[in-house]
Amino acid sequence: MPGKTTHTHETLAEHPLDEVIGVTEEDRVLGHALYEVLRDAYPVPNAVRVAELRHGAVILEGRVSTTEQRDAVLDRVREVPGVRHVENHIHIRPNKPEGSQGRHRSGADD
Repeated sequence: MPGKTTHTHETLAEHPLDEVIGVTEEDRVLGHALYEVLRDAYPVPNAVRVAELRHGAVILEGRVSTTEQRDAVLDRVREVPGVRHVENHIHIRPNKPEGSQGRHRSGADD
């Protein structure tokens, strides 16, 4: 339909608070600032995101390769003016070494 705006996953991921009813203007502004910080702190697309933001309390989720990367992201987010609390749901998932077959054993017999 011409002229109709279609929101893609990428658009909503960039500014997820734009469409949320009941979010304060301060949280909208903070959400945009956090998006920029996350993009700069860990530039892998959609690896870490703001899962929830309310009155300056931030819940982060996603995954990174090392504890150092996670800690750097958390430190950067905590430095953003307006952030009052950060809850961490970022998981560490190391990159597989080159040449890895990608097999994962769960401990159960195959």
